[in-house]
Amino acid sequence: MRKILSSFIFIGLFSSLNGQIQKGNVSLNGSFNFSTFSSESSSNYSIGNSKEYAFRFNPVAQKFIQDDLSVGLGLTLSTQNNDTKTIYLNSINLPSTSTSNNSSIGIGFHASKYYDLSEKLYFTLNGTLGIEHGITKISASYRSNSIGLILGPGFDYLLNQSFALSSSISVLQLVRTRAVDNELNYENTISNFSINLNQTSFFIGVKYFFTPKNMNINPKPVTN
Repeated sequence: MRKILSSFIFIGLFSSLNGQIQKGNVSLNGSFNFSTFSSESSSNYSIGNSKEYAFRFNPVAQKFIQDDLSVGLGLTLSTQNNDTKTIYLNSINLPSTSTSNNSSIGIGFHASKYYDLSEKLYFTLNGTLGIEHGITKISASYRSNSIGLILGPGFDYLLNQSFALSSSISVLQLVRTRAVDNELNYENTISNFSINLNQTSFFIGVKYFFTPKNMNINPKPVTN
């Protein structure tokens, strides 16, 4: 059975609550995904089981450089582990096992353009340019590097001065990944271009807006 938990809520601390879409404000959002998978199989010849878990964390902070345009950075941390074992029900083949453990870290450059449809509803155009570096515990010499571009529209609905429901869909994706293992003399390059208009490329979450403290400090009048 596969279990998936996703959360898109991030809370900003030590800041004032002034959640208007205007120059100087900051927005926080992102995603957290955790999934597990297990399977068992049996036949007259073998018994097998497989277990897998995956984790991905992607916080994003953007600052409004003008009233309808925000730019910022995001961090990506991910790991995926898989263990598979097969026992053969005869005396000829020995049990076989396989394990994979992959981790990666990345940074993304984000931009969002806002178009107001009503007092609380905004249409957005979103773009992300991401770079990601991956390793595996199976081989100390294995490295992978990816660069990708993601574009798509979305909507932000302001619930109050600080929070908004935020939705987006990744329509265009262009990703290039190069993997190298010097010990095995292995090299592989994959280029992927896709245009998606399906539910798997859509998410909805919560976005938090605030104004940094130093923008809210009103100097005290000087008295003689």
